[in-house]
Amino acid sequence: MDAEFKRVGERLLLEFYDRLPVELAPRSMRITELPQKISTVLGMRRIGKSHVLYQKINALLQEGVQKEQIYYLNLEDDRLPDFEKGGLGAWVDSFYELYPQNHRRHCYLFFDEVQNIPDWSKLMRRLQDTKDVSIYLSGSSARLLSKEIATELRGRAISTEVWPYSLAEFLQAAHVPSVVPGPRSPRVQDEYFATLRDYLLKGGFPETVAYSEIERRRVHQDYISVAILRDILERHEVQNEHLIRYLIKFVLANTGKLVTFNKLFNDLQSRGYKVGKATIYEYFGYITDCYIALLVPLYSESQRKQESNPRKVYAVDTGLARSHMIGITNNFGRLFENLIYLDLRRHGCEEIYYYNTQSGKEVDFIANGPDGKQHLIQACYDLQEPETLSREEGALREAEEELGYKGTLVTRENYLEFIASLGGIRNSTLGS
Repeated sequence: MDAEFKRVGERLLLEFYDRLPVELAPRSMRITELPQKISTVLGMRRIGKSHVLYQKINALLQEGVQKEQIYYLNLEDDRLPDFEKGGLGAWVDSFYELYPQNHRRHCYLFFDEVQNIPDWSKLMRRLQDTKDVSIYLSGSSARLLSKEIATELRGRAISTEVWPYSLAEFLQAAHVPSVVPGPRSPRVQDEYFATLRDYLLKGGFPETVAYSEIERRRVHQDYISVAILRDILERHEVQNEHLIRYLIKFVLANTGKLVTFNKLFNDLQSRGYKVGKATIYEYFGYITDCYIALLVPLYSESQRKQESNPRKVYAVDTGLARSHMIGITNNFGRLFENLIYLDLRRHGCEEIYYYNTQSGKEVDFIANGPDGKQHLIQACYDLQEPETLSREEGALREAEEELGYKGTLVTRENYLEFIASLGGIRNSTLGS
């Protein structure tokens, strides 16, 4: 190994030690860990993955682990050299040379934004096979890690997804008193409604909680630009940046709505885009891979029916969606529905669908929970209008009869109780 190359790695490691422990605003989520498994942390850029890794490092220090047993590297540090094959492995070897006692004790290796390194999965497999270590990885692309896990890391890894701040985390970060489930006085109720509106509009990216609306919109635009450049254009060698930007703006502006790919294809054709349907599907895959937006299919036992029906689209963050919505009117109904989707994902529901009753009425979510049960959920921010209540409850009751189990109508009034119930679902499962 080149001497200067080795010294760069040692300097970065010692600099990391100088920062420990790191002062952090605590997050309620924890990394899922199982014996003999590599822990992977996934999520969009700037969502707080590094924060979660540092939170784990702090916990290790509090448990009595020596800092010299911990190796951390941010693989997006602009001071890093271009890693050739084997380069990162050489740095890990130098970590053991620097602290030879680590050969006889358990160590903890953290690699932040690991997708930037060629052949990273082979290195992780070697380290797990040859060292007494716990390995923690973070990445900004769902497909990258899941693809590698499904091949070279099959059976060796378990993933944790990082989402924007929950309402409780948002209140803590904004230094606002928390609100608990249960009866509330008119004053507390009004204050809670105002806080919930603020949360829906600002979203839960940790950096932007205290920003003004103008600052927040600008930063949200920057987040999208970096994700497009690093996670789509560079990684997938996509040439049509203009089309990618149009599609991202489209999905974020239409959060909570149905997306029909044939209709979108025709719309793009009318706007002068020379693009095939296969390319649209491919680009949507890139957008969901880097967690900018997520697609929800129709609930059906027929895979063909799922594929041929529209998908519902949700943004990774309500504030990010609002920053891309056209006009100044705040659509709290769509933002609230988006929030419910994110809450389901936060609490371990990975398979989520929307449902159409036999008469054509739509129910927002059927979620397969980590407790092994299906949960039927209708989201409606405000039920003050009698016709709205009748419509939403009617669709839910009809779906209940067809599916054979009870559903939940979630509104701003009972939102906190709903979140508490999701906590029970997650806490009843292994590794939550």
